[in-house]
Amino acid sequence: MRYRIPLFAVLLVWTLAAAAQEAPTPTPRPPAGREQMFHITLLFASSGAPAQNEAQDLPKSVQKAIADLRDFLPFKSYRTIDSALVRLNGRGRVPLNGPNGERYSASLEYHELDTKGSFLVDQFALTLQPEAKPDGHHLQPGHAPKAPEQPIVSSFRIARGESVVVGSSGLGVGKALIIVLTAVP
Repeated sequence: MRYRIPLFAVLLVWTLAAAAQEAPTPTPRPPAGREQMFHITLLFASSGAPAQNEAQDLPKSVQKAIADLRDFLPFKSYRTIDSALVRLNGRGRVPLNGPNGERYSASLEYHELDTKGSFLVDQFALTLQPEAKPDGHHLQPGHAPKAPEQPIVSSFRIARGESVVVGSSGLGVGKALIIVLTAVP
């Protein structure tokens, strides 16, 4: 008895065998970076005279970062509005309170550059969250809610134990928000 194998079956087997040989081996993902603690500090800066013990109220790392930039910043007074200590593994988001009850969100994406504790912050953003509308207040058809504002977006390098003034956002004449990030040793 003679068996006839259809041509399409031969071509199918041959195609599958060729594809299996040419299939790339999966590239293993690099291991996730080690967790890192960051201290995020939101400051209110003004050109008015500082309060008597104001500089002592700031963490030492923040005092040093501000001192390094004092000649470039037009402000005389700095006070902490809110801060957060967070443990991250590559990215994260932290809620912060603003000076007048506003809600901000600080988001951070980074990766470790070397084993000595140097990081590249791919993006740091401070976002003003939109106000919550009371129940019963709906948008008209065809209207979208207001997008969150991003007063500060930055990218930079930071080493473990270092504090960086990420940026500032003006709040009017002689007033600003300043954000400082510390990579906790």
